[in-house]
Amino acid sequence: MSIKEQIKRSNIVTVTGKVSGNINGIKINGTVTGIADRDTGLVENVYHDIDPKIGPQLSRIILGLTIVCANMAVEEGSAKNLDSMTPMQTIKRTVSYKFSSHSMKSIQTVSWPEPNRAEVIMEFSGTLPSLSGKSLPINDVLSVFSKNGSQKILQSGKTHAAFGEKPVPVSVDIKYFIEGNRIAWSKEKFQFLENADNKSTYDEKTKEITFNTKVRMLDTMSIKSK
Repeated sequence: MSIKEQIKRSNIVTVTGKVSGNINGIKINGTVTGIADRDTGLVENVYHDIDPKIGPQLSRIILGLTIVCANMAVEEGSAKNLDSMTPMQTIKRTVSYKFSSHSMKSIQTVSWPEPNRAEVIMEFSGTLPSLSGKSLPINDVLSVFSKNGSQKILQSGKTHAAFGEKPVPVSVDIKYFIEGNRIAWSKEKFQFLENADNKSTYDEKTKEITFNTKVRMLDTMSIKSK
């Protein structure tokens, strides 16, 4: 069953946008489309017209590239997703990736012209490691959210990117700036976003990266009970 068949149409959110920038000296000039479900936390994003010289490397990272996963995450306990905390508000994100010898940045804007439609602009810069050998499965990722002032949220996480037969450690820091009213934060000081069942592929024929993930926003008690 495809992700489109799994998602209930009444809960579907669509994503469209533009992708640009430069990674490893390779110019990026493409588009992105996506679908997400508020009920199940299923999210799929497809990046179109990504150069084969950089597409395989970019496809090995999932955290920070699924765009609306923090908005659509299933809420557990007292945790709140961004859809609850900042409904219909434009969000600007700066995503920083740090490897042992490389770094990459993505500046993103997510706006909501309609409750079920998000528009995004993404710009990349920096470098990624080269590929070698077979790729590894993408692990589940748990990242922590904290509030930093009335209109700022910080997200950070550590994972491994599958650039070859040995996993490469990578830390990801995301800064959110909310262009709107104050954030309706959870009663918990920290919240946690889980990206599970992660899958990512690059198709050289279509020049498309396809990301799939399933997301939950968890509170401290939910983490302790896992």
